[in-house]
Amino acid sequence: MKTAKKRGINTNAVSKIILLLGFAVFFLNCVITDSVILYVHPRIVPVMIFGAIAMIVIAAFLLPDVFRKSEKKTGSLLFFAFPLVIAVTLPAKPLDSSVGSVGSLQILSPGTLGGGKADMQSKLLIMDSDNFYDCINEVYNRLEQYEGTAVEVIGFVLRDSESFADNEFVPARLMMVCCTADMQPIGLLCRYDGASALPSGSWVKVHGTIEKTKFEGGIIPCIFAESVTVVMEPDRPYIYPY
Repeated sequence: MKTAKKRGINTNAVSKIILLLGFAVFFLNCVITDSVILYVHPRIVPVMIFGAIAMIVIAAFLLPDVFRKSEKKTGSLLFFAFPLVIAVTLPAKPLDSSVGSVGSLQILSPGTLGGGKADMQSKLLIMDSDNFYDCINEVYNRLEQYEGTAVEVIGFVLRDSESFADNEFVPARLMMVCCTADMQPIGLLCRYDGASALPSGSWVKVHGTIEKTKFEGGIIPCIFAESVTVVMEPDRPYIYPY
């Protein structure tokens, strides 16, 4: 009498299911906790949700393969497991100017940026997370109009040791077009007598006036600061241009 063969577990299928569900849970958790904005532009969020749902569906289709014999090895799947382990174990945190992957600061010339959408009708220009990019566009493209305008801006202290004087820095924000790989610091040049005492990377609120100034052979807007105070990092430190 023949005994029934005991079926083994298809480790390759099990590994694929675990990886798919692991990435799906990671994506959905990032969306739910809002930490997704530290990785990608908000417009990518629907794609991440769709991707997570697709991975869950694929994992469901792989379930029947769990008890089917397979000669495939699981070693190649370690290539996909490594980034998942890193993503789960390392806490999400905002980048700053000290991170090597961040692009270099550029003091832009007039006309370099596109037209802005910021409302500049008030006597005080408040640059916040929602209008930071638009305000810079407006100031560069209509410098004559905004010369002498009072301004308030929050950013982290960024210096260029080769180009800046001791009394110069930029209250900068990191701009994300797609994801963290394309980060670029942007901001307006600021002149302040106590600039050299400000720790690089610290977050500050600057109150001052927008004026024209010469910089490396060109005319650019510059904030002549009346006061600079240390503040907490904003909840949403990145800038998304569109």
